[in-house]
Formats: sequence, C-alpha cells, structure tokens
Amino acid sequence: MSVIENIKKRFPDIENVEIRAVISMAGIDNIKRSWQAKNEDIPDIIPCGNSKCNLGGFDAFSMIWDAIKNNKTKGSENCLGEESIARINTRSCAQTIDYEIIIKKKD
Repeated sequence: MSVIENIKKRFPDIENVEIRAVISMAGIDNIKRSWQAKNEDIPDIIPCGNSKCNLGGFDAFSMIWDAIKNNKTKGSENCLGEESIARINTRSCAQTIDYEIIIKKKD
C-alpha cells in the first residue's frame, strides 16, 4: 500500500497531500536541491540524494502523519541512513530535509 493510500484509508476526509521540500547537506548552505511530490507520487522514503548513503532517505509517512495528527505542517528531519567512509567505518548521513506538508480536505 502506498503512503497516500495508507493516509487516505486512515483519514477518509483527506483529498490531496503535497510535500514541498529542500534537501541539503547539514551545515552547508550552498548545496541545496528542491523536491516536491503530490498524492500517488509521494514515495515511502524520500531519497536523500547522497550517493554514499546506505538505506537512507526521509520517512514521508511520518512527516504526513505529524502534519495531520499534530498540526505540524513544517519541519526538518535528518536522513535515516549512514555513509560508508571506509570498508568498516560509517557515520550518519549529513543530509537534512526542510519540508512543508499541504493537506486539502474534501468539501
């Protein structure tokens, strides 16, 4: 089940969900990229874009859930993954996402 199907099943009064975001390397202002998706185009995990990151990204369902349940329509999250530095060393991925969730309810 997709993120939007799951959300609409739990909250049948929701018509549309959109995420608008800027993904960046933590602490580096000049490396940013815009990202957005709406409804069925919203993935389970929003890719962080770091080619060295393993099992990373941002949990779209959690962000939407917070927007609905806690009225938290804007926020910031760290990537869930880890970077491989050498064969045995890893560190947390330094990508962050600043996001806004736009929710439209049925009339």
